[in-house]
Amino acid sequence: MISLSHVTFAYEQNHAPVPVIRNLSFRFRPNRIYCLFGPSGVGKTTILHLLSRYYTPSRGTIRFDKQPVIGYVLQNDTLLPWKTVSENVQFVIDHKDIINKTDIVKDNLTLLNLKEKAHIFPRQLSGGERQKVNIARALAVNPNLLLLDEPFSHLDEASSMIIRNDTLRMARTKRMTVIYVTHNPLEAIYMADEVLVPQGSPITALKTIPIRQTRKNIVHLYDLRFRAEKIIRLLIQRPE
Repeated sequence: MISLSHVTFAYEQNHAPVPVIRNLSFRFRPNRIYCLFGPSGVGKTTILHLLSRYYTPSRGTIRFDKQPVIGYVLQNDTLLPWKTVSENVQFVIDHKDIINKTDIVKDNLTLLNLKEKAHIFPRQLSGGERQKVNIARALAVNPNLLLLDEPFSHLDEASSMIIRNDTLRMARTKRMTVIYVTHNPLEAIYMADEVLVPQGSPITALKTIPIRQTRKNIVHLYDLRFRAEKIIRLLIQRPE
């Protein structure tokens, strides 16, 4: 369980505070996939930064029921071009006192269907493959919390679908909590157990839309699009 209690955050602009989040309380349950869905600039990435401890709340607390081990995949590619795929993945655990580092790298590359790419360089990969290496690198620390900031936004739909499926399979296999940001309602329905829609500016609440049971009833693409439109209507609070 991850508990946000009366969290407030503001950044400084021209020596004045600009509030992004105000008095936000929310609980993330373990082993679930959450999607933060909403317009650009509302503060979704700020929530990820707070959960990753990159940012510290101005007020309030963020509590974890057990010691967090966090993997974070940013929107932009962060691979080191002078290192091979396997070296990029191992880079994040090189400083750790682990005896089976090579096995960890191999297992995570295998999980994401990258085993045959282990000894080539990022420039030799497609965009989708590069992003899968970023995900494999985040998994190398054996996280119990995986944060994804629009990880598929720069990819074509075919590549995105492959990585979505790999990410879902990986999350279920490793039984971790996943929180990710997207602007794509179809992607949100396809992947999330719950969609979280930020409310207010600054954010004061997260509206929860359960998805897991809804997804079980989806039988074809048109049904998926219809349900995505319902989420958009809820987001902008328009009647059907």
